[in-house]
Amino acid sequence: MFRRNLLSTACMLSVASVSHASGLLLYEYGSPDTGYASAGRSARADDASTIASNPAGMMRLEGHELLAGGAAVYSDISLSLDRDLTTFEGGSGGEPVGFVPAASVFYVGEGDERWKWGIGMYGNFGSPLEYDSDWAGRYRLQEVILLGLNIAPTVAYQLTDTVSVGLGVNFFYSIFEQKVGINNISLQGDLPDGRLKFEDTNWDVGANFGILYEPCPETRFGFQYTSSIEFDPTDRLTFENLGPILGAAVERNGLQGARLRLGLEVPQTAMISGYHQFDNNWAILGNIGWQDWSEFGLVEISLRAEEATSVTVDRGYEDTWHAAIGAETLVDCWKVSFGIAYDEGMLSDSNRTVDLPVGDEWRFGAGGRRMLSETMELGLQYTLRWNGDLDLDQEGGPLNGDVYGTYEDVSAHFFSATINMRF
Repeated sequence: MFRRNLLSTACMLSVASVSHASGLLLYEYGSPDTGYASAGRSARADDASTIASNPAGMMRLEGHELLAGGAAVYSDISLSLDRDLTTFEGGSGGEPVGFVPAASVFYVGEGDERWKWGIGMYGNFGSPLEYDSDWAGRYRLQEVILLGLNIAPTVAYQLTDTVSVGLGVNFFYSIFEQKVGINNISLQGDLPDGRLKFEDTNWDVGANFGILYEPCPETRFGFQYTSSIEFDPTDRLTFENLGPILGAAVERNGLQGARLRLGLEVPQTAMISGYHQFDNNWAILGNIGWQDWSEFGLVEISLRAEEATSVTVDRGYEDTWHAAIGAETLVDCWKVSFGIAYDEGMLSDSNRTVDLPVGDEWRFGAGGRRMLSETMELGLQYTLRWNGDLDLDQEGGPLNGDVYGTYEDVSAHFFSATINMRF
């Protein structure tokens, strides 16, 4: 029974983060897309970051191109607890995310009129999440880091005068760290909390495929598909400061130092985008997208101790849809952009947990780009992601407790600056 409870607890705490589209996947990773709220990202194809958004778009670039971007994200997910329903005393968790830096770099080399090559390095998956160590939900979660970095060599080929295709290999480096408080059982009064630690890093591989169709110079349509990426954080469980009762149970079941594997999966995605330029001053852009979050919510847990145990738990995640519309125009020497986007949340209100406080998301983006010289362009971008109030009704057993409350005015601010050089 203790072994089964530990597996259940580990699953409930295994998939965590707060920042991004539908919860974990970011459109904002230090590229001009931030200034469009992602609108038209698979069809815009006018800088080297198209390596990430549609590799076929490299065929529209001339010569060599290098784009470097830096970003800062500030997330506000403060929780207001319902003290009457929450089991344990403690704070509300503080500010679990705050500021997070990010960076990206993309390079497209010159092939010939039929093909091009490029490489990109960017992080678009995950975020850190750290509650105060003494908060009321510490037995559900104290700290988690789930981050992914892509290194993506990419090629593109011009099939016809109007159709190009591109393919990239995503070498995906993942970082997973987690800490959770342990509610010690005592027959002689209160004991300090124990703690469970788990961490791992992995290299895995996925694919990024794109098509760009340009029926006329003013209009183009893009399609992008990214494959799922399976990554399996694996580590030996480390229990610290356990009381005599739980300590004896852990030792008796062979769980101290047991090897735990979490079978996780970055979801596959698909997006269709359009771009149309009305005249020399105005263009309109838009997207429709899909993300396969239902597979991400199926977490396989394997435990190897005295005997092997394996379970798969469905966290109730749902596939999500995305839509965006935006525009760009010329204002003096600046190409000004703006856009609005909507992403469904992967979780219903009843399935929301302290490790993934997400819901439906609105994005509002604006940005500007200006040529500093004949070969260098500066870009400044901003996106506001707005979730509003998110109710939390997470029930647990006698050791974990219930956590009730509301994440109020949940939002994130994405700031980025880019330098694009052509040579």
